[in-house]
Amino acid sequence: MSDGAGKELGRELGTARKRVLNLLARDEQFRNSDRLLYYAMLKETWDNEGFSEDYRAIRGFDGMFLEALYKLLEVAPDKSSIKRVRAQIQNKEEMYPATDPDVIRRRRQRSKGFQRYYSPASEEDD
Repeated sequence: MSDGAGKELGRELGTARKRVLNLLARDEQFRNSDRLLYYAMLKETWDNEGFSEDYRAIRGFDGMFLEALYKLLEVAPDKSSIKRVRAQIQNKEEMYPATDPDVIRRRRQRSKGFQRYYSPASEEDD
């Protein structure tokens, strides 16, 4: 993985970590439910990134949209479960592999990036 892609993943994980820590500190409910934590992250992003401006047609219905989104998240399989099942089918069972070369490349890069990010620094890095 190029240094640029590795730094980008590091920034992404660092930002996610800060936001998750903030949410966990703010409300105990988020400590007990990844689904609720994920919803809070989506709602915070919706509120802070100006999406309501981009979707003026639903202005005034933002709360209803977010409430409907949460209800969907409550009944749908968890995002991480879907990713893990897909990875199991493709990587372990070797069925239905990704067909887009960019997706394959990005998954390999992210996998290597995660390994480096979460692995203890090797002696070579000193």
